Amino acid sequence: MSIPELNSAFDVQDFLANYWQKKPLYIPQLIPGFKDPISPEELAGLAMEADCESRLLEGTEPDSWKLSQGPFTESRFTELPDDGWTLLVQAVDQWNEPVFDLKQLFRFLPQWRIEDVMVSFAANGAGVGPHFDYYDVFLVQGSGERNWQIGPKYSSKSKLKNCSGLSILEEFEAVADYTLQAGDALYVPPQYAHWGKSQQRSLCYSIGCRAPSAAEILEGYSDFMIDRCEPEDRYTDPLTQMPKRRGEIDTQSVSNSFRKLVETIDNEENYYRWFGQFATRPKIQNSISGPEQPYTETELLADLTGGAVIAINPSSRFSFLELKPGGKTLFFVDGESIDLAPQLSWFAHSLCKAPEISKQDIKKITQTPESLAYILRLLNQGSLISY
Repeated sequence: MSIPELNSAFDVQDFLANYWQKKPLYIPQLIPGFKDPISPEELAGLAMEADCESRLLEGTEPDSWKLSQGPFTESRFTELPDDGWTLLVQAVDQWNEPVFDLKQLFRFLPQWRIEDVMVSFAANGAGVGPHFDYYDVFLVQGSGERNWQIGPKYSSKSKLKNCSGLSILEEFEAVADYTLQAGDALYVPPQYAHWGKSQQRSLCYSIGCRAPSAAEILEGYSDFMIDRCEPEDRYTDPLTQMPKRRGEIDTQSVSNSFRKLVETIDNEENYYRWFGQFATRPKIQNSISGPEQPYTETELLADLTGGAVIAINPSSRFSFLELKPGGKTLFFVDGESIDLAPQLSWFAHSLCKAPEISKQDIKKITQTPESLAYILRLLNQGSLISY
């Protein structure tokens, strides 16, 4: 299968300036000549795997909907009716290379922001009801047709129906209506309601973005800093006189404690390091594993000079952050960080710019002992693959 391409008429700069996180956009033929990178049968096969997150929604109206969690058995699918059900499988890009290639089309966004590709197969008349997400999503239509109604912006205070675990809006009023065919796409910013209904058997590819909540950031960074606190790093105060009133907590003590907390967390490099590790944490951790027989440096050099291709594991996430121009680079791979000296910043750039390392960069890597050692490490932990 040929790798798809975005329509040359799609103006990325106009999209980012006028639509991104601002308002929905219908994009006809975003991917001209689009062909499904996965079949309904292959999707059902993934939904039978224990490591794959999948859901099955039966029914056509909110009061009759029934939600089931995978993995499913083959007999479960053979028992389904012809109409009125939807199969949704998360992170298909991590299991299917053509779907991974589809995700690469959206690299005009910051790489760390792209979460995964959820693929849904819907029988005639099926849909998941009016709902909203807290993240941006691109809905790319595959085979068949799906009608989408777009509503206004909602919030956490909006009333929801209790539909077997589904967060369905109690009230929904469409302000726009589109019927998508193969290659068409719909961009929906956070909190805008949308409701898709399949006009016939259809496949849809949802490219979702990461949008960590303030609570997730606070919890993650605090855990990161707790691990770095020394036992002797404790509250102290210069007590100079007896308390005037028993049981009182004086404001100065509270202020001392608060200053101690601020001093502990007020470290930009620590926060940058945590954020990069957090942003590159794999969605499915156990999908990354090294080869049964680890590479040696001699074997790696022989493979590279022999023309081997080095590529990023589809389940892996790579990013980098330069602390200051010409300074140290923090290179993030699958939730871990590597400190790169300024003269090695090119190494992080070369591994992040494309799914495969270019031949030019491979040549440079073989001539640089430090970068060769990093490639060996990443191959043996499974973040990179060789073929």
